[in-house]
Amino acid sequence: MRIGIDCRYLREAPRGVGHYLTNVLIQLTKMQTDDNFYLYSPGPILYKPQRDNFVIRQGHISLPGTFWFQTEGKSFILADKLDAFWAPCDILPSGLPKTIFKVLSVLDLTHLYFPQTMANYNLLIHNLFFLSSLKNSNHIITISNFIKKDLIEHFHIPSEKITTVYLGVDDKFHMIEKEEVLSALNQFSITRPYILSVGTIEPKKNYIRLLQAYKALKTDLDLVIVGQKGWKANDIFKTIDKLGLKERVKILGYVQIDDLPYLYNGAEVFVFPSLYEGFGLPLIEAMACGVPVICSNTSSLDEIGGDAALKFNPESIDELVSQIENLINNQTLKETLRNKGRERAKQFTWDKTAQQTLAVLKGK
Repeated sequence: MRIGIDCRYLREAPRGVGHYLTNVLIQLTKMQTDDNFYLYSPGPILYKPQRDNFVIRQGHISLPGTFWFQTEGKSFILADKLDAFWAPCDILPSGLPKTIFKVLSVLDLTHLYFPQTMANYNLLIHNLFFLSSLKNSNHIITISNFIKKDLIEHFHIPSEKITTVYLGVDDKFHMIEKEEVLSALNQFSITRPYILSVGTIEPKKNYIRLLQAYKALKTDLDLVIVGQKGWKANDIFKTIDKLGLKERVKILGYVQIDDLPYLYNGAEVFVFPSLYEGFGLPLIEAMACGVPVICSNTSSLDEIGGDAALKFNPESIDELVSQIENLINNQTLKETLRNKGRERAKQFTWDKTAQQTLAVLKGK
């Protein structure tokens, strides 16, 4: 088969969609297959598959990705005579020939439930093209059953048109010897025990409530937040100043994936307070590293975390304070969650994600 993939998300350091797509591509390159893959992007992509059956189609016209696919991108697609096309994040190029089997990954429905947490441009694109993308797709991939159920109930999409394909955890995320972890943490000037949270600095991640809960905690633990600055990130920094937490809270920004396992391993507790997630990959990464986890009880997080995480209402600061204090003061509970988390993380692999994605693209 000749399979096209929207790779616009690989133009910057992988996070979110880019991380998802990169890991699927890595696994696809390991497969022995007669399929040919065409990677489309308006500009240069950072991931370069070293296989003859992977072809990069890079644009020369300076346009945002969605609009590039209506011009130069569409020309590439037509010339490549594709059998199937995969859009890995919510928006499918319009006007693709009916002969192409079109697969759309829907990662979440943030634009419906939390539009105030999205940048204006992204919200506009979703409002303009999401519904038509659902309609024009031949099959839809969701990354949790929660999102699948939402699509069925909200948009009346037949269940048989949707396949849930969970995300995976990179092998880098595992338990590491304490001495090695402490040495690695020196580069981040981390010298004290800490609570960790990971995710883009943006409203959806609910960091302001995390900071308010942290202020109320009776603990000597520091708070470390890892994540690239996103939309309205300045509100988070203003809150740190307002609460007088500058000496106790470290915002590390974007961290290379090779360094991230050390930060998970070094944490006393991992807290994932997000208001809404389609999957919540940091949750599973933390579990794979043997960190006891606390997460929101909303959206997909209850499904993904299972009984290996403590849960709380993400709108309740008091509940979050109570769960953190409950965990940091209970060594038995810590060990129970560590063991359950490691076992749960084994269920999620990128190899499985890629195999199931390819099966959908082949109409199986």
